[in-house]
Amino acid sequence: MKNSIILLACISFFATNAMAQSYRFLQTEIYGFQAFGGILQNSYSSAFTQFGGTVSCDEFTSGSGSGLSLGAQAEYPLTNVLTLSGGIAFHDRSGLLTTSSTFPIRDDNATSGFTQAIMENRIQAGMQFLEFQTDLRYNVFEVYGFVLRGIGGLRLGIPMSGDFDQKTRIISPESIGFIVGNQVLQERTLGSGEISTFNPLQVGAVFGIEPMLRVSPSMHITASAFYDLPFSSALSDATLSISGFRGQVGLRYSIRMFAPSPNTP
Repeated sequence: MKNSIILLACISFFATNAMAQSYRFLQTEIYGFQAFGGILQNSYSSAFTQFGGTVSCDEFTSGSGSGLSLGAQAEYPLTNVLTLSGGIAFHDRSGLLTTSSTFPIRDDNATSGFTQAIMENRIQAGMQFLEFQTDLRYNVFEVYGFVLRGIGGLRLGIPMSGDFDQKTRIISPESIGFIVGNQVLQERTLGSGEISTFNPLQVGAVFGIEPMLRVSPSMHITASAFYDLPFSSALSDATLSISGFRGQVGLRYSIRMFAPSPNTP
């Protein structure tokens, strides 16, 4: 009796594993649609001292920021494990760029008669894009209601709006400041306004992974992680490349050839 129970358990295990390996939810899918939202962590690589509207200063080389992502996409199955996807999304790629400089100032209390002043220059840039993404999504692992997909594709971005606010402030010594009117200030505004020198089209690549959890025969909850790689500068009169990570959650709906029975894995 004991041996029979063990044998039955082994048969059940291997039968279950075989079903898990053979079942593909794309087998019965005609199209898939997904709505998603998430957060972007933006990273800037730059090489400029100024762009339209800003004031010439020390070279800006890097920066970072965060923003929101919101969009939708459609998918068409190419095989039982591969889909072609196309989507549109709003991406906020805003962030802060900073640079600092050191210069001598007269200080009668110093031994040499001079001391070093440190000044920080920063640009807070707001940049919003409408981005189109097309990619291939491959089912790396699939078992019953769980799928893990690998993603690779291209991105095209169109600038929607942009603005900047440029300020400079004295880091040290605290005893000095900018004379503005009758006031002595540690920080002053150098300029602000709209960004008018966007490149009309942003081009880049995207790579990512996407776990999917089935909640009904036609519905999955998704959680995606992407890395955006830029191929072009965001600005026409300065070098500003925007890369970064995206974390998104979504709801994916399948349109199928037939309604799966309750026993369909």
